[in-house]
Amino acid sequence: MTSPDPGAPAVMRPLAKLLKPSFLHGFLLDGLTAAGAGFSAAVFDAEDTPIAWAGVDVSKATPHDEIARHLAESPGQATRELLFGGTQVGRLLVSGPGRAEQAQGLCRFLALSLNQLLDQHQLRRSLGEEALEQYREMALINRSVLHLNRSMRVSEVADALLSECESGLGPGFRGLMYFRDEKSDGFTCYGSQGPVDQGGYKFLPGCPLFIEVMAQGRGEIINDLAHDERWNKEVQGIESVLIKPIVVSGEVLGALVLAGIDHGSSFSTAHLKRMDTLATVAGIAMANAMHFEQTGKILLALIKAMSTAIDSRDTTTSGHSQRVAQLAFGLAQAVNNDTKIFPDKEFSAIQLQELYYAGLLHDVGKIGVREEVLTKSTRLPKGRLDLIGLKLAFWGTANNVSWQDELSRFKKINESYMLTDEDKAVIDRFHSMTLSASGRSLPVLSEEERAGLITDRGNLTEEEWIEIFRHPIESCRILQHIPLSGSFPDFMTIIRQHHERLDGSGYPEGMKGDDILFQSQILAIVDMYDALRQKRHYKAPKTQGEALAIIDEDAGAGRLDMGLVSLFRRDIKSIETAPVPEDVSLANLEMF
Repeated sequence: MTSPDPGAPAVMRPLAKLLKPSFLHGFLLDGLTAAGAGFSAAVFDAEDTPIAWAGVDVSKATPHDEIARHLAESPGQATRELLFGGTQVGRLLVSGPGRAEQAQGLCRFLALSLNQLLDQHQLRRSLGEEALEQYREMALINRSVLHLNRSMRVSEVADALLSECESGLGPGFRGLMYFRDEKSDGFTCYGSQGPVDQGGYKFLPGCPLFIEVMAQGRGEIINDLAHDERWNKEVQGIESVLIKPIVVSGEVLGALVLAGIDHGSSFSTAHLKRMDTLATVAGIAMANAMHFEQTGKILLALIKAMSTAIDSRDTTTSGHSQRVAQLAFGLAQAVNNDTKIFPDKEFSAIQLQELYYAGLLHDVGKIGVREEVLTKSTRLPKGRLDLIGLKLAFWGTANNVSWQDELSRFKKINESYMLTDEDKAVIDRFHSMTLSASGRSLPVLSEEERAGLITDRGNLTEEEWIEIFRHPIESCRILQHIPLSGSFPDFMTIIRQHHERLDGSGYPEGMKGDDILFQSQILAIVDMYDALRQKRHYKAPKTQGEALAIIDEDAGAGRLDMGLVSLFRRDIKSIETAPVPEDVSLANLEMF
């Protein structure tokens, strides 16, 4: 007996991959030995080419058709199908010297054994495919959890979801994302893996098919879309569709739609299972993002309410924080757009947000400043100035001199923002004069009255200025309880330094030069500009030109950054008229 080399076939047939020719040769030999002499057997693949045989007395070089002819000429014959997963992959042929019944019995036994082996292969393959599918499922979950939960912005979660859909689809398919519209309770198309034909895909949520699937809350595949009675060709060019609602805690947040746009395109249960997994993970991520964005909106509203509350303590400063925030935002954008003064300086979107919020809350520490200090309009209160008037009248009568002009002079000094040397001389002269009555001596101006009048700038005393100087530190103390530092690392620094000056003349720490953050220098300029432009209790508002001139003077003296001031002056029109950045969002913040 001879048999070909087990590795001889030039082309490996499917059956030969399942049951190796060497194994089949040994199997047939054992079966024929037990059956007795005179029997022959061969295994053919699906194309009826023999891949193993035994009992055939031919040489290795014998062509395959000669082996088949030799077996066919045997007196008794029997044949049986070899099946794998219900599909015929080959056949077994047995021939013998006697009656056909003997060959049939041997063939039936051998085929039963081979089919059992093929069934075992099928079972192992099924188990392997199931394990592989479970692995793919876990890999998809792990990847999508990381991908979809990377951001707390709803739009970015949706983009990540569409990206995941695209990775599992061919060119003949399109993935689309729909969001529920809270106002209309309908659905709007957010985007797709490719350009969205808004003229067509926007009508999909209006079709009965989409409405029914969303109402049921379960995914559905329709491969024969043209014959579905719920489809009225609302969107042209779609051959098949998979619709998967995104549901969280019983609430439908949106829908993921896969559309087959090529003729013959269809979806399988594997597609639906993949979309089920993605929709589950995406739903949780979207719910978290929506909750976070809502929390961000609340926090932003509280921030604006806080800044408004601070400004409202003094009617003359109403809107100051909002204006400073807008001006700081505008100046920072001007820095980004500039190619001459700051060609290498650029703020990120997060840094622009940070500066904007710092502008809104830079004066929140003034909540700890006494209202009579904040709203102080004169150096001395009216009652104290009236007392000075009485003392001047007594002084004039006693010395037979006119005193009304002196009182007018003191009233002017009391309302002045800046004192002249002559004003200071008048104050010192009357501070040194005394009145005598009933054996007692009384100064025309007491030490307390002199201290209240002699202030170099503004109407605050040294003690009152100390109270004002403390407000940047107080702002940081109050804001440390607001969870913004995770995404805004410089937020507190900007607020604490917004009254510092480059030459060290600022407060609260007297910092100099590069020790002062660049964003703090921006805030310092716009804060000073808005204060100059608005009416205060102690001064009239400056014109734009006057305010810029004062800022230029401070820059020339080394107190403010000359480049920033030059840019501010150059782009003042666009900076002042820039729209308030209402679209600034807290959605990207790591607040907790």
